Amino acid sequence: MTCCGPQSHEYQPLLFQSPRENKNPHNDEESYQAALSFYMKQCEFYGSKPQPSVIVAVRYKMMTFKAARDFKDIDMLAFADLMLKHPKEVRHVRHIDLSYSKVALHGSIALAEVLKTNQNIEAIHLHGLKISGMGAEALAYVLGTMNRSVKYVDMRACRIGQAGGLHIAKYLLSNEDSVVKEMDLSVNNIGNEGLVALREAINERNRKRSENEGVVLTHLDLEGNLVLEEVLNSITHGVGILMSIVASVYLLGRASEYGIEEHVAAAMYSSSLLLLYTSSTLYHAFFCCKATNRIFQTLDHSAIYLLIAGTYTPVLMLALPDNYWSLPLLYFQWICCMLGLIIEFLEFTGKVQLTLVMYVLMGWSVLICFDDLTRNVSEEGIYWLVVGGVFYTGGVPFFLAQFHMSHVIWHMFVLAGSISQWWAVYQYVMPLDLRHSRGQNIAYAHAMKEEIGHVFDRTMDMCADLTLGPIR
Repeated sequence: MTCCGPQSHEYQPLLFQSPRENKNPHNDEESYQAALSFYMKQCEFYGSKPQPSVIVAVRYKMMTFKAARDFKDIDMLAFADLMLKHPKEVRHVRHIDLSYSKVALHGSIALAEVLKTNQNIEAIHLHGLKISGMGAEALAYVLGTMNRSVKYVDMRACRIGQAGGLHIAKYLLSNEDSVVKEMDLSVNNIGNEGLVALREAINERNRKRSENEGVVLTHLDLEGNLVLEEVLNSITHGVGILMSIVASVYLLGRASEYGIEEHVAAAMYSSSLLLLYTSSTLYHAFFCCKATNRIFQTLDHSAIYLLIAGTYTPVLMLALPDNYWSLPLLYFQWICCMLGLIIEFLEFTGKVQLTLVMYVLMGWSVLICFDDLTRNVSEEGIYWLVVGGVFYTGGVPFFLAQFHMSHVIWHMFVLAGSISQWWAVYQYVMPLDLRHSRGQNIAYAHAMKEEIGHVFDRTMDMCADLTLGPIR
């Protein structure tokens, strides 16, 4: 599965010295002529046309071999024979790029045969090839047990499936002698079982690394391998977009009955809801496109900060307009939101933990003025605001977890939280119902506050358990 055009790492075709510049040009010329003559015979034997990409790479000693779009399995067989028969004449090749060609299973097996003896190749690019689980098995076995030169492997969108993921975990990652530093296995429909095996193999490899510095750490890109889960993620928050549009119409309609503050608060809250569900849907819908995936992921995580601050805006502006904490807390929310947006565009150790702390800190900062809030908002309004917060917080462990469908469950918690708090804002925070506020819920507020504290403590304990281990 590929989209959005070429996305693999590109290497410029560098040249070694030309055959004409060699100290022994006559012997060198003869050896290359013999190699190319052998290649021509193999092409004739297999019934394929000689490929200019092969001839140019060999003749001019290019470090990168880049296959043409029409390069097929049968062409790979002839090229593999050349590399096996004349290793000296192809020793300059460091990168083999077959991305977007027509090479499939059998061509990948031929490549694996080459890698058994060739210890010069450092990177292989197979982006978009249909090598299947069997091709992944052949390559994983050779890279894990025989080859000690390949450090980068691009298998993005190669349809290796669960079987391919299991083979890579078994043969490559479990072998301490493997020197592969980076593998792109994204968008391969590896599935939950395959991902679990790969993650366990990586964790075991990290453990071995702590005992033996000779073990090479391997970084895996595993994004987009839970196709059904990504589809469900897109659907759940796609529904959230539709609900946000309808909710915005109703909320802005109610705000139109009042003044400018109600208009501003309703507009900011509605915009934050729409942005969250739109960015989340786009992120999960375009999971197979690496070029846009990073952008939408950043927008998705940034929108969480915006939604928290956006939800606080109508509550603080309308329910606590003259309260001592109203303006400072509103400033606090939006300053944290701006800091969060900056953090999302940075990469550093402990980012996940810091992000989680900021989410929870922003979300429950209302406890500072909770007693005052209960004086202005009815018991039912407080109930729905708290229920929404509990849904958001209760979903955090699923946001951190990595079991099958955990992110879909997180999405359902977010939807439930949004619905609950929108209803509180629409029905109880708008001035229409503030006029009927009972203002006599102090005992209820203290009981609710104590229960919120218990929920908060239990949630943080679960989050701590899920984030134990190496800081990501």
